[in-house]
Order: sequence, then C-alpha cells, then structure tokens
Amino acid sequence: MARDERDKTVLAALEESVDAIRNQLPAWARLCTDERSITLTLHVQPGARVSAISGPHGDALKVRIAAPAAENRANAALIALLSEALALPPSAVRITRGDKSRRKVVRIAGDLPQMTYRLRTWDQKSI
Repeated sequence: MARDERDKTVLAALEESVDAIRNQLPAWARLCTDERSITLTLHVQPGARVSAISGPHGDALKVRIAAPAAENRANAALIALLSEALALPPSAVRITRGDKSRRKVVRIAGDLPQMTYRLRTWDQKSI
C-alpha cells in the first residue's frame, strides 16, 4: 500500500468517532471535554539554535524555540511554530498554563482528525 493511500486510510479511520481520536492521541496530548480541541503538554527550550518540534520528552513533547524567553518572545514563537506545523491560524493556539515556565499546556482548536494525524507523526520522530 502506497504511503498516500495509507495516510488517507488513517485519516478516514480517525474521522469515524471521537473515541477513535482519543485512542490515537499520544500520551502528551489530551482531547478536551468540549471534544473540539486538544491540549498538549510541552517541554519548551527557549534560546535554541533553531525552532523545531523535537519529539517526546518524558510525558511531554519537546519543542525547541530559537527566540529568547525575554519579553514573551518565546511564547509568541511557540504559538507561531505550532500554528504553522498544524496548518491552523495562530488564534487557534493558546497557552493555558505555564506562560512563564518551560513546562506548558497549550490548547489547540481545529480539525480533530487532521490534528491527531499530525500529532501522531510528532510522537514518532523529530520534524
């Protein structure tokens, strides 16, 4: 089976139900009770050489941010990175906890099947 066909099959399966989505999420991602958004537990490393999603880091997802933590620049860069990686507007990404710490909880609203598919790829490798 070609990769594109596999990708389409996975996306079709994820669209079947919220339960399927909940079961497909990595450990660091949770389906919110409103069933229209997902929260991510992140370990953020500001001041990195390059901004990138590194992959799992314990019970969190490690995200490297090139911007410094000063003056909220790292948080703004984190929102920009996540929104771009998930093909969502920046307004769909919100830091709900840890705005002044490396450990953050971020809430993301959008197309659940598509987000779940992308989050699963982050769990498997660095992007």
